[in-house]
Amino acid sequence: MMKVSVYLFEGDGIESIPAQQEAAKEYCRKSQYESIFFEESSSADACRGRSFEFALQTATLRLSDGLLVYSLDCLEAKGISVHETRELLRQHGKKLLSIQAASGNFQGCIKPTQKPSHTVLLEQQQKQKQFKGTPPFGYDLVSGLLSINIVEQAIKADMARRKAAGETLAEIAHGLNCRGIRTKLNRSWSSVNVFNTLRGHL
Repeated sequence: MMKVSVYLFEGDGIESIPAQQEAAKEYCRKSQYESIFFEESSSADACRGRSFEFALQTATLRLSDGLLVYSLDCLEAKGISVHETRELLRQHGKKLLSIQAASGNFQGCIKPTQKPSHTVLLEQQQKQKQFKGTPPFGYDLVSGLLSINIVEQAIKADMARRKAAGETLAEIAHGLNCRGIRTKLNRSWSSVNVFNTLRGHL
């Protein structure tokens, strides 16, 4: 039986988590999928902003066979790149599924989205071009080629979400420093670092 990680979250214009959950359960039942749920509410809690990271890791670490999210448009609105998520899952032989409404309208594949500028770095890898220098935040250098760093991508997505929510670059940098997160050069974060990291998301 195929197992899928299901990521649900609250937000403006999005149906409630219970409604999303019921639709997801029904879809998984009809498709004979076993589901693992990861929910992110708007209330402050210890896992806030990390539920997507956990859901993605279960798929890439072979704990599930795919990732099911509620509305790709809403995922983009949170600052999470659908293109990068799809590419990362593809590299691990997994699928990205999307719930379009709690009425049960699911898509088994997604339409191509406009490619973020920073994905050009991944294209260099696909063409077997050696990357020189320090890799940008969100990537690692493996045998001279860029490789996606799942944890840093999740942190970058959270940074973009906070920026979209109205936090200043300085506030985002302060939050990262308080959490003990360092830049690729193992330095404290500044407004400039945050801006350069989010440049592909803004």
